Amino acid sequence: MKIDKYTVQIALFFTIVLLLTLFYIPKKIDKSFTACICSRSRDEFFVEDIDLELKIQRSLLDINSIKGTVTINNKEYRVENGRYMDLIKGIKSKFNKESYLLWGTEYVNGETILLISFFISQDFNYILGNIKDEQLTKGKSMMIAAPANNIYEIDAIANKLHPKN
Repeated sequence: MKIDKYTVQIALFFTIVLLLTLFYIPKKIDKSFTACICSRSRDEFFVEDIDLELKIQRSLLDINSIKGTVTINNKEYRVENGRYMDLIKGIKSKFNKESYLLWGTEYVNGETILLISFFISQDFNYILGNIKDEQLTKGKSMMIAAPANNIYEIDAIANKLHPKN
């Protein structure tokens, strides 16, 4: 039995459509960590549980779009990452990144306040960033890292996410 050129083209077309559809299906990430939150001077720190619920929309030529929630001490922060509007920068960042930058803001009296910002590794196993919350950190800007139980583990995570060349 001989397969004609038209049949091969149709099969190839449907295969490409199927692969692109599977590529663009959003992926969900649900993770829980123990996070260490410490002051900049490192004289005070405490440990909290942190839950991530993220949805990743993959992109072929730009960084992946990530949106979701981070829950710390029963407070939920809506987080997302930014995307490049420049195609060349988007492509470069997609292939050169080791982590994503996510942030959560709140609108108060028409003003945008940054509550939480953090880097998360591409495998979603490490978090390092800043948090400033009236209840959790008493309005002070503090560092947050996960999974971590003490200040030394924060340094190890910092080295994993931002290695010194």
